[in-house]
Amino acid sequence: MQRFDPALFAIAFLFLVNGLVFGAWATNIPYIKADFGLGEAEVGAVLLAVALGAVVFMTLCGLATRHFGSRGLSMISALLFAAALPLAFLAASLPALYAAAVLLGAGTGAMDVTMNQQASLLEQQRGRAVMSGLHGGFSVGAFGGALLAYGSGLAGLSPLAEALWLLAGIAAASLLLFPHLLADHPEPVQVQDGQRRGGLFGHAALWALGILSFLTMMSEGGIADWSTLYVLEYSDAPAAQAPLGFAAYSALMITARLTGDRMVMRLGARAVVLLSGGLVALGMGLALSSGAFSVQLAGLAVTGFGIANLIPVIFSDAARLPGLPKGAGITFVSVAGYSGFLIGPVLISGAAEVWGLNRALLVIVAVGLVLAAAAHRFPSPASAGGGESRARLSIQRGPDLAPGHMQREQPQRAAVFGQISQLLHPLRGAVLIEVLAPAENLA
Repeated sequence: MQRFDPALFAIAFLFLVNGLVFGAWATNIPYIKADFGLGEAEVGAVLLAVALGAVVFMTLCGLATRHFGSRGLSMISALLFAAALPLAFLAASLPALYAAAVLLGAGTGAMDVTMNQQASLLEQQRGRAVMSGLHGGFSVGAFGGALLAYGSGLAGLSPLAEALWLLAGIAAASLLLFPHLLADHPEPVQVQDGQRRGGLFGHAALWALGILSFLTMMSEGGIADWSTLYVLEYSDAPAAQAPLGFAAYSALMITARLTGDRMVMRLGARAVVLLSGGLVALGMGLALSSGAFSVQLAGLAVTGFGIANLIPVIFSDAARLPGLPKGAGITFVSVAGYSGFLIGPVLISGAAEVWGLNRALLVIVAVGLVLAAAAHRFPSPASAGGGESRARLSIQRGPDLAPGHMQREQPQRAAVFGQISQLLHPLRGAVLIEVLAPAENLA
């Protein structure tokens, strides 16, 4: 039986905060729209401000962690994210709203880097996979944030009051949990001559992971924004049931993330990526092959289970690439993935205009096949031995190293990162609008 681990709970709290604030923001976007009298394009501009803030601060925070470590920055970014939410509801003008949106993006972008850095550090120090479960916690937090907004509405609380209560709760819990976050310090990076010359741009393995992150998040963004509409237009289900397709996808994604650490420890990253990519292709192919609602529901559920642990494994692998400054790997794949999430729905939209949505979504089947084919780039359990060694991530402490320094002997890696479609990024607000609003709007 494992002992209570304060650091694990403190880092899990970071993921929970990220999910809670995001869920509360996303479900209140309709309030923002009505309060300011915004059109669809103006709402898109607000969400774009969040996205731009996130991308910029992902990059800046990645640089900052090399010099200051992730512990203090994770505290600051979590409180910034929570504090930016009431500022959005306090905004009295559109410029003020844009400014608050940028702060929201800054908070979540910085958290994406720092909390994953903390999670990677915990894996290295404990020698076991924890990250997929942590990000599954984010998914639970995002769902909880949506429920909080719903309950606040029933109780007659304004979004501002809801955000202030949430901020107060996060601040109070932070006093208890933040002291247990892991301390990491800038360390000299040993790079080989070939890597020194090219830096990030010459690191082929990092670019490969960045491309896989881009493709995975592109698919997640596409499913998030288009699955409800696909079910609505291409199934025999009543309009009010259309959001159930995305709900099935999200439920199986959460389930897979909460069990993903065990999968990686038992099967190895290579097998998980191969299986996950295959399930994405199979599930999406199934969903696109029939007009029967039950078949589409099953296909989207399989897709959610398959796609859930791809980003966690990719992030975990990037965090352990040799020859990179601290935080550089996670920052690179975060920005690449986030870019894919932004671009994916747009590309699918353009393709749908020409060939129809059902054919445009076939790109996700292709992405699943590409990911399965790329599984050989990830470590297999055979390289780490069998039995207990598979459950240790093959990260061992050298006999003459200080407690904060770890020595990698075998390259088996584990999963990192989670969500409610991966409700991971600010633009997922559009997803929650699609999920929560259609039944009401189509009635």
